[in-house]
Amino acid sequence: MSSTPKPVELPIGSPEAFDGSYEKATQWLNSVMFYLTVNDKVYNTDAKKITFTLSYMTKGPTLTWATTFRHNALVGSMITMETFSVFIANFKTVFEHHDMKSNAIAWLSTKPGKMYDEMNTPHPSQNTPPSSRTT
Repeated sequence: MSSTPKPVELPIGSPEAFDGSYEKATQWLNSVMFYLTVNDKVYNTDAKKITFTLSYMTKGPTLTWATTFRHNALVGSMITMETFSVFIANFKTVFEHHDMKSNAIAWLSTKPGKMYDEMNTPHPSQNTPPSSRTT
């Protein structure tokens, strides 16, 4: 009788502890998602993915959020967790910037050079009347 080998976790690019800063939220979440993807044989349930993610939420407001999540998941002698997708959506609601497009445009408008102007300037062919365009 052959036994199935236990999956091995590849410790490649483990996420850093997350402190709750808006500036780092997307990058941190991407590193968590990448790690879970690489180790999908180990973290193969929603509960394992959520537990892994919570284990890196150990600083600042994330510690409070993670503690509250764990408290709410404990119901009597049972642990009830939502799906990983719902967990991630809740994380994004709390920790990610909600107006990234406006923030990006505002940031670009402060940069020297033509980058912002070129983005808002129509292509030259759009400024030329159709009768004077060359084919």
